[in-house]
Amino acid sequence: MYQKSELDQRLNQRLHKLLDMPLGMLLGKLLVLLALLLVMLSLHLHHDHLDLDQRTLLQVVFQLDQLVLIPLLLSQLMPLLLSLLLMAF
Repeated sequence: MYQKSELDQRLNQRLHKLLDMPLGMLLGKLLVLLALLLVMLSLHLHHDHLDLDQRTLLQVVFQLDQLVLIPLLLSQLMPLLLSLLLMAF
C-alpha cells in the first residue's frame, strides 16, 4: 500500500503529465474514456453479460496515458457508440 505522501506525489505527477499533453491528445483520451464508460453503461443497462474481465477494462481506463492508437481505436468504437446511442433512445 502507498503512503499518503507517496500517493499524493504520484497523483501530482500524473496531473502534471496530463497538463503537459497537447490538447488534441488529451481530448482523444477523454473521448476514449467516455466511449468505454458508455459501453460499460450500455452493458449494465441491457444486462448483456459478456466475458469481460472488469479488472482488464479498468486497467485500460487507467492506463490511457500509454495508449498511442487513439485514432484507430476511435474509428473502431464510433460505429459501436452510434449504435448504442440509437438503442438507448
